[in-house]
Amino acid sequence: MGDIAIRLRMLKWLKESSDAIVVYVGPMSEDYLQPFGLEDGIDVVDSKLQAMLRLFRTLVRHRVFLVLPPGPSAFGRVRNSFRSIATIIASLVLTSGGGGVIQVGASYRGEGFISRKLHELKTALFRLCVVRDSKSFASKRSVMAPDLAFENWQNAGKPSRTRLSVSLRSDYEVDEDVLQQIRNISEDNGWKLTFVSQVRRDDIKHRELASEFGADVVSWENNHGIQFERVKTAYAESVAVFSDRLHGLIFSSNMGALPIALLHPGNDKLTSTFQPVIDLPTVESGSGVIANSVIEAIQTHAQNPQTRMQAAQESSTKLEEIRRLVLYILK
Repeated sequence: MGDIAIRLRMLKWLKESSDAIVVYVGPMSEDYLQPFGLEDGIDVVDSKLQAMLRLFRTLVRHRVFLVLPPGPSAFGRVRNSFRSIATIIASLVLTSGGGGVIQVGASYRGEGFISRKLHELKTALFRLCVVRDSKSFASKRSVMAPDLAFENWQNAGKPSRTRLSVSLRSDYEVDEDVLQQIRNISEDNGWKLTFVSQVRRDDIKHRELASEFGADVVSWENNHGIQFERVKTAYAESVAVFSDRLHGLIFSSNMGALPIALLHPGNDKLTSTFQPVIDLPTVESGSGVIANSVIEAIQTHAQNPQTRMQAAQESSTKLEEIRRLVLYILK
């Protein structure tokens, strides 16, 4: 859902330009692609070779911009280094014709001296490079802005928030002690503990945990578009949401709930992506402890969410500036 949200926003911006749009979708499923509305005057290409041929044929007569997808992007290792070299060449060719390469909402991670130098050169040649977090490595020409999934609060003034929600990745171990404390918090305040599935593969774990803890579950029962609406409804009914999924935290923030990050060792993207927006309450998964400061933050947010509402408005303003910059470059 996170990938869909950020790509959908970027696509909406591109649709505002007067240029023809060609979208390379590769092996993506119809269910995944359905929310994008690609049938509306957009050429869809599923062959990489066909996409490259279209690009170079168009380049003969028109300016061409290559818009790379938002989200995580790795550098380092031989394969990624060759990709960096290919992108550098593409940037030089497209820029010479008046176009160029754009990437907005990127998160860059990697290692190796040569790989870092290639990546730095690659991002320096972009017409626009926008990173979403404070830990990304890119050229000095890059700018930082909130992740594309951030929005102004929706249903922020919802009078009845009756849930305390949890959304967990299936590829991490569950901290049962932390979950027990979350249940205690929900019971002490009369909130219903709820497990929310944002990704299909997380659903089995959430069903099992809901049964174990006597909780509700928003299970995966539909396609991506319908499930997204069910997830947003659950978060709009939640006082706070504990999650180790980045876009679980962002979506819950959009719906007016307090996002609380469940941190795993070696994963820095949750706090670093929220840094351009606002401080993020955290719980160390595996510690078995929820600090009193986190519990106090939940109570404070339930009584007065104004501080976070203002932060959401500021992030929306910053993203509007990036939108205008993208359209200016494409003009």
